[in-house]
Amino acid sequence: MPVEVLLAVLVLPAEAIVKALLSIWGFLLGLLHGDLLQWPSWITLSPRWTLTRRSLPAYIKLQKVTSKIFNDHTLTDYTLEQRAYAHLEILERPEFAKWNHPRWLAPMARARMIKVGLLEELVSAVTARRFFHAMLQTADEFRLDRGRRYACAEVCACVRLAKAKDPFCPSRNVALELHSLLFTVWFWAMRFPFHSIGPDTHLLPVSPDNYAWARERMRPVMRRDRYTCFMTGTVDRDSTWVRRVSARTVGRLYSFPIFIRSVTDNPSDRQLGPDFAGTRDAAVVDPASQYQTLHFFRTFGEIARGGAQVPNIDMPQNCLLLKYAAGAAFRQLQWTLLPTPIPNTYQIRTYTLPDGSRASGTAHLRDYVTFVEPEDADDDHGGGGRSNLKTWREGTGTGPGTGTLPDPNLLRAHAIFANIVHLSGLGFMYDPEQQIRDLRPMFSRDPL
Repeated sequence: MPVEVLLAVLVLPAEAIVKALLSIWGFLLGLLHGDLLQWPSWITLSPRWTLTRRSLPAYIKLQKVTSKIFNDHTLTDYTLEQRAYAHLEILERPEFAKWNHPRWLAPMARARMIKVGLLEELVSAVTARRFFHAMLQTADEFRLDRGRRYACAEVCACVRLAKAKDPFCPSRNVALELHSLLFTVWFWAMRFPFHSIGPDTHLLPVSPDNYAWARERMRPVMRRDRYTCFMTGTVDRDSTWVRRVSARTVGRLYSFPIFIRSVTDNPSDRQLGPDFAGTRDAAVVDPASQYQTLHFFRTFGEIARGGAQVPNIDMPQNCLLLKYAAGAAFRQLQWTLLPTPIPNTYQIRTYTLPDGSRASGTAHLRDYVTFVEPEDADDDHGGGGRSNLKTWREGTGTGPGTGTLPDPNLLRAHAIFANIVHLSGLGFMYDPEQQIRDLRPMFSRDPL
């Protein structure tokens, strides 16, 4: 051996030598198993895989590896869960502490009217392990057994790809990609259909400038819900005299979409309608976000392929008739609707704020609500008497039908997101009072 080569080997750090040998060993194992996805990118000359840029090809590659792990019947659900939790432990190491929390959370949280000390405590309480545990808790409660397994398999797939990306810095890559999976891919996939597209949107609620147009678009929802807010019992002021006389209270009601953004398998500018196409809000059509949202709710949420699509935001199946404060609280995930064995009947679940109180707009007259088609509607379009609970668990709803009943798949997605947000400690970020304060000038003549 030449002296120069020998000296070069001797001065190499022992850790680098060990990492290089392990990388070669991993490559040989991948070659033996014929798994190209395990080959390091620097060997295959393929683009460097990462979830940090929310790349659709990277996400699809992750799904391929996830499916392979998910369908490996030699791995029990318990084994996958233990492996997933073990992988997440890397984020608890001091050198990776910055990736153990959502990096976007602190800047966004500062805009909230919360005391500094309490704010820091709330932000630090949101960890990767807690977020993942919130997902598994939600899966258990909603009986999403396959969704639970899929989430565990996705964590394992992410680690496998992260290690293959750069064998010389595997720990750092794993920490970074796990952070991206939980707080960029998963969270933003859930959040996408429920995030407002801007304060000036006329989709919600009715404004003085578009009153007649919007009220006409609301008519099917108002007829379905008998011109009444099921949370407060308030009857809309445009209803018949008979309804107003017998009402607990009379006021202005609004049609609140469940999904605030159009989400379909084939996104296009046509989703936005003539008032939005070609504007800055055209970013709503982002195909990668829509794909990730639908894929998340169809895998973890166990919604059937073709389900949870909203081509038109104001379609009746995507809307609830509510008083504004109740609608703002629903928008801000302070309450949601859970399925029951009774067809088209849901249980109202409310959540608490960090101080243990409940937000305005969460008060409700009864614990359950039943939706029915208007009396003159075709009964065949009213859901056929199928239990919402069964539809949820089987994920058999495949999209909006010709009736007006709320789509149980959309309500399922809302309930999943709301539950995970509150179990993970992110609930303090959603403040209906702030939304009401921002829009109060528009409704100066209306009690919210």
